Amino acid sequence: MLLPAPNRHIALVLWSTPRMLPIAALAALAIGLDAEFDLHVSVLAVPTSALGTAIALFLGFKNNQAYDRFWEARKIWGAIVNASRTFAVCAVDFVRAPAGGDPTSSVAIHRELVLRHLAWVNALRLALRRQPERDHLAPYLAEDELESLKNVANVPNWILRTQSRRIEELCESGHVVGTARHLELRTLVRFLWDHQGACERIKNTPLVPHYTTAATVFTWIFITLFPFSILDVFEGRDVWWVVVVSTLVGWVYDTTNRLGQLTADPFDRLPTDVPMTALCRTIEIDLRTLLGDETPEPLKPTGLVLD
Repeated sequence: MLLPAPNRHIALVLWSTPRMLPIAALAALAIGLDAEFDLHVSVLAVPTSALGTAIALFLGFKNNQAYDRFWEARKIWGAIVNASRTFAVCAVDFVRAPAGGDPTSSVAIHRELVLRHLAWVNALRLALRRQPERDHLAPYLAEDELESLKNVANVPNWILRTQSRRIEELCESGHVVGTARHLELRTLVRFLWDHQGACERIKNTPLVPHYTTAATVFTWIFITLFPFSILDVFEGRDVWWVVVVSTLVGWVYDTTNRLGQLTADPFDRLPTDVPMTALCRTIEIDLRTLLGDETPEPLKPTGLVLD
C-alpha cells in the first residue's frame, strides 16, 4: 500500500515519466507528416475533443470500479483483524480444563488454537498472492499438520476445517462448557470462512477484461489523434508546442488509465495493494500478546510502500 509522504508527487512523476517518450514521438510524427504532406486535418479538432470527453468518462467509470475492489478488499481485511482478536479472546476465555482436570491443561490448547489461527491468516495472505504457503507456516502448525498440507489444494480452507474439528472435540471433551460458548466459537469460524470466500471472489474475478483492454485502446487512439487536432492552433515557428501540449495531455490520460489498472487487483503484491503482510503482523502482535509471548516488531514500510 502506498503511504502518504511529502515526496509522493515526485515518485508518481518518476514512475510515469518514461511513458512520455512514445507520446512525444507520436506528436513529433504528426508534425513531420504535416510538414511533408501538407495535411489539413483541423477538422479532427471537434471529433477528437468529443472522443477525449467520452474516454475521460470511461476511464472515470473504470477507475471507480477498480477502487471499489481495493476498498472492499481493505474492509474485508479490517474485518479479519477484528475477527482474529475476537476469536483469540474467546478461545482463551471459553476453553477451560474440565471439572476435576489439570487447570494448566487448557494453556496448551489456547496456544494451539491461536497459533493455528495465525497459520490461517498467513496462509490466506500467501494464497491470495499465489505464493507457496507450507514453509511460511512452520512456526504456527504442528509437524503432522504441516505434512498434511502437501496434498491440499486450498490450504486456508483446510486450516479452518481443522480448527472447526478441534472446537468440536473440545466441546465433546468438556473443555468448552455451554451452548452459548460453543455457538460463539462456531459463529466466529463461519465469519472467517465468509471473509476468506470474499477475498477469493475478488481474486478470482478480475475487473472485466473488456474494461481494461478497451480503456487502453481508446486512450492510445486519442493520444494518437490529439496532436493532429491542434496542428492549426500552433502554426509556423510555434509548431513544436504541439509536442509539449500533446505530451502533457497524453501523459495525463495514460497515467490515469494505468493507475486504474494497478488498483484493480488488490492482492497482487503491487505497491497499490492491500498491506496484508503488515496486517498479518499486527494480528500476530495482538494474539501473541494475549498468550504472553514475545511479540515481533511491527512491519516497517520500504520507501513509500507498506507490504
